[in-house]
Amino acid sequence: MSKLESVRKSRLAETQLMLGILLIETGQTQEGRQMVWEQKSFSPLRAWTGLALSILPIEIRDQAFKFTRRLRS
Repeated sequence: MSKLESVRKSRLAETQLMLGILLIETGQTQEGRQMVWEQKSFSPLRAWTGLALSILPIEIRDQAFKFTRRLRS
């Protein structure tokens, strides 16, 4: 596999993981979980965090996402 193809696959995996997390955050939990689960090998910590947050009720989920973003920055 060429280096360019490897970079493309890596960026695609990251994009799909982030889209899955965004879907979880916006309440589309099933679709988000599926996308995150499929891309968990790209960033296991981020994926497991997203899956853990998907368990929370929607009312609390928004605050939890804001908190995790503050931890990252």
